[in-house]
Amino acid sequence: MNEIARKLDFSLRRLVSALIIIYFFAAPFASTYASGAVTEVFQEGKKAATRKLTGKIIDKNTKETLIGASVWLKDTSIGGTTDMDGNFNINVPGGKTVTLVISYLGYANIEKEISPSANNLLIEMSTDDTVLEEVQVVGYGTQRKESVIGSISTLSVSNLKVPSASISTNLAGQLGGVVSIQRDGSPGSSAEFWIRGISTFGANKTPLILVDGVERSLDLLDPEEIESFSLLKDATATALYGVRGANGIVLIKTKRGSEGKPKISIKMEAGMVAPTKIPEMADAVDFANMYNEAVPGTYSQSDIEKYRNHTDGDLYPNVNWLKSVFKKHTFNQRVTANVSGGGEIARYFISAGYYHEDGLFMTGKGNSYNGNPDYQRYNFRSNVDINLHPTTVLSLTLGGFLTKRRDAADSDGVWKSAFILNPNAFPIQYSNGYWGGEKGVTNPYWQVTRAGYVEDWQSTLNSMVSLDQDFSFITEGLKANVKFAFDTQAWQ
Repeated sequence: MNEIARKLDFSLRRLVSALIIIYFFAAPFASTYASGAVTEVFQEGKKAATRKLTGKIIDKNTKETLIGASVWLKDTSIGGTTDMDGNFNINVPGGKTVTLVISYLGYANIEKEISPSANNLLIEMSTDDTVLEEVQVVGYGTQRKESVIGSISTLSVSNLKVPSASISTNLAGQLGGVVSIQRDGSPGSSAEFWIRGISTFGANKTPLILVDGVERSLDLLDPEEIESFSLLKDATATALYGVRGANGIVLIKTKRGSEGKPKISIKMEAGMVAPTKIPEMADAVDFANMYNEAVPGTYSQSDIEKYRNHTDGDLYPNVNWLKSVFKKHTFNQRVTANVSGGGEIARYFISAGYYHEDGLFMTGKGNSYNGNPDYQRYNFRSNVDINLHPTTVLSLTLGGFLTKRRDAADSDGVWKSAFILNPNAFPIQYSNGYWGGEKGVTNPYWQVTRAGYVEDWQSTLNSMVSLDQDFSFITEGLKANVKFAFDTQAWQ
């Protein structure tokens, strides 16, 4: 019995070992075969579950076939295009409702649900008016975008709505071919800009700026008043204006009212203005040490220690003129409010705005004068359109601007003195109350707070009356426009 048990145990061990070997070597092949079988069964089932969907695509109005229209199953890569007769055929899942997406250049896209039994479809596509009728502002009005051959760039008005006093300072980097340089950073300052360089000699080297068809200033406008902003760059776009448009043209169209209930908009915003970079100036200790390297023995070590310890501010001053005269940052604020609306006879757009920006000069309590630059501007606009006749429109446009500007009596001198003065030249103010200074160099802090200021007011009133007459009853598309503009300015 023991012998039999031993032989059975040995045979059993061999059988288990054989099964283990078969499992590790044969299982991958069995798995691969099973996977292939399952895949094949799935594919066969899939083939059986699809059906061929056919159809034809035509223009809704002309009933002409559309060649090359794209037809595909929504959210898949299954699809195709129509042939020379406008026909298509694609394989779609059978037994369920599917959604087709049809697109064609110049036509509105269609999403159409197809029932499981539907076939031999006839699909009509309508032209997309937003594409075909999209217009571009050109020199003589508007034109269909597809027929414009001149170089014209349109800037989104939202890109102009930044906390800045002048629109011209916002053009840099916004449009191709525009070079903008701002030479002055004082509040309310503007920038020079050119379109594709300078093409003429003489006084008129800048682009021609037209606001509602009349040559006017760009920087007095509030961005909230602007509806469209376009640049005409090349000769084909500016030919209408002759040599005056040789340096490019800026076309600005202000907002006008539309038929409907009154729409009221109020907007308030604030911004912070800071110098791009302020150089770090040497103090009196560093200045004395470096001066000794150039001219040894000019300053003794005792003198240098007095500068360092501020022992005697009258005889050994240590002044950082930039920090004493200029602030690190300042602020600006803008408030605008407008209302628009109208009916079948008259439409209106009325807007008012206020902008304020402070300068970077230091001011303190008890100062005789405030020489810190300051800029304030008040804007007003009223655009009214009246239908005198179904084919005749009278437009009344009125824009008013009032600016108040303040600056130090010698602003350029303040900047110059603050940058060239040595830190140990003299104190801002002596201990006896006298202001520091020396022959040929003025104390910049005294210039800001004691030397007075310059203030000026400027008012501008722009008015225009225009009459639009539609002569389509004579010839389709024939229109006439007559404008009369009158501007007045005053300074104080």
